[in-house]
Amino acid sequence: MVVASRTLYPNQAEKQYQKRLMASLNLDNQTLQQNRQTQKGTKGILLAAAAEQQLAQDSILTPTHRAGAYTKLLTEILWATPTIPFDSANNTVSQRLAAPPSAAQQPEIACYPLDIAQQPSFFSPPAASETAQGLVEQVNPRNRQITLWLGGCSTRSLTMGEGSQFRLLNTQQTIATLTSKIQPNFTATATIPPDQPLPTPGTLVQQFYRAIPKDLRLKIALDPSLMGFTLPGNLSRMDGISERPKADVLFSQMTAEYHSFQEAQMTERPPIGSYGLFSSNLDYQPNTFGPVGETPGARSIAYAPSSTNC
Repeated sequence: MVVASRTLYPNQAEKQYQKRLMASLNLDNQTLQQNRQTQKGTKGILLAAAAEQQLAQDSILTPTHRAGAYTKLLTEILWATPTIPFDSANNTVSQRLAAPPSAAQQPEIACYPLDIAQQPSFFSPPAASETAQGLVEQVNPRNRQITLWLGGCSTRSLTMGEGSQFRLLNTQQTIATLTSKIQPNFTATATIPPDQPLPTPGTLVQQFYRAIPKDLRLKIALDPSLMGFTLPGNLSRMDGISERPKADVLFSQMTAEYHSFQEAQMTERPPIGSYGLFSSNLDYQPNTFGPVGETPGARSIAYAPSSTNC
């Protein structure tokens, strides 16, 4: 949408796209208006990343990966839970976006008839009952290399390096080993062992083992919950909260607000008042939080993506 003098105007590209859709359905303007009045809406579901006068924000996933915050979160949820209903998926994304700095972005859902929102997000049965993070895009039989699309990976998994492994679902536990980093378009090259069958394009893959990249660099931002404390010298050089969008993790106290942002199924959430690291989406990082009552500089925090299943 284009905003001018507080009046909203439709984008011209959207209007042209609507005309093409109407032509493919043999609809003219009069028929479309009549259908809207009699049906009280067009049958289907509309998901919006933000409300009408809000901005849909981008999310800096890693220094090289960027995507729409709503789109990336929704993609992860749909890959992880293919049978989740539309309204549940949208509500889960809304809860995640309720955390700063995306707090001003409120996703919306519109559907007709209303009960469509309680149906599974995919009308066809899921290809596998297990969680997947991507699929095989291309296969090169000559060198036994395949191209993986890994858009369903969580943000913390996008930094995995060469040597990381993916299990190919429905192919007798075949393992594909990454020979490249995950690229900004969420693709990576992997190899299949000589004694294993080559997969076909479209085969789903599941993260199995993650290798820490050799050139891993970590930028840490400070949360306002730390202000008022005297920080030791080794913390004084960290980015301030104003640089948080550029940081990899956030060093913060587990406040009551941040505690509520964690997913409901996380029963072992760190206690309120402890200190540790969060991702840019305010997901707490396991094994980085200490006991309640310690000071921010009381201990050193060793942080690296897990090299095991995640």
